[in-house]
Amino acid sequence: MNQNEEKLFKIDLGLRRHPFYQNYIFSYQGKMVFLKGATLSKMLADKVCAISSQKVFRRAKDLIDTDIYSYCAGFDMLEVRRLAKESGHDIENFDAFQNRQADLRHAYEKLDDVVHKPDFDTLYARLSTFLKPFIENSMEPSVWNGMAWTDPQCEQGKTVRHGR
Repeated sequence: MNQNEEKLFKIDLGLRRHPFYQNYIFSYQGKMVFLKGATLSKMLADKVCAISSQKVFRRAKDLIDTDIYSYCAGFDMLEVRRLAKESGHDIENFDAFQNRQADLRHAYEKLDDVVHKPDFDTLYARLSTFLKPFIENSMEPSVWNGMAWTDPQCEQGKTVRHGR
C-alpha cells in the first residue's frame, strides 16, 4: 500500500513445494526484495488450463493475467504444455472460451475491482491469437515474441501459422 492506502501490488503465496520456480529480485522502497516463485511459463500453464476449461467463468481474472503475459516475449509453447502436464493439469478443448463468448463477457465485466482492464473485445481478440496453438492443439515448436508465435529454429523468427 502506498501513503494513499492504494494497493501497489499483490502476491499470491503458496507454501507447497514444487520444482517450477525461480528466484526474483526487485527493489521496493529502496530495499532489495528476494522472492522464490513460480516461473512465468508455469503461471501461464496454469492460466491456459483454466481458460481451456469450464472454470474460466469462475476464474475470469485469469483472462486479464493471460493478457498481461501476452505482452512478454519468450514463452515456448511446448514448454508451457509440458509444465501443464507435469503439474497434473489438462489443457482442455476451450469450448467455453470459443463458444460461450456472451457468458464469458458477462463474467469478465463482473470484475469490478480490476482497474484499467481492457475492454472485452480487445482482450478477447488478443487472447485468441495468443492461445491459438493451445486451442488448435498444435505440437509445432513455437516461441511467442510478444506479438505472434514464431519458429524458434528460424533466424528471422518467421511467424508460425497454426491451423488454417
